[in-house]
Amino acid sequence: MEIYQASQLARLRHPSLLDIVEAMEESRTVITFVTEPILASLANLLENTKNLSTVPNDIKNFDLDKLEIQKAC
Repeated sequence: MEIYQASQLARLRHPSLLDIVEAMEESRTVITFVTEPILASLANLLENTKNLSTVPNDIKNFDLDKLEIQKAC
């Protein structure tokens, strides 16, 4: 499998992908970049919260619509 370079990831634009806020830096062992804030993982929003010590209210009260669940967006 081909590994994408940081510059290639920055060019991806799709509503289901994270927006990159800050420019990327790449070294031989690390790729770093800043994205938009992440509320939770999809698993957490689907009520798989066993990996969380406390469940934030934002996750408890978050409602996915049927299309979001079906498309996993």
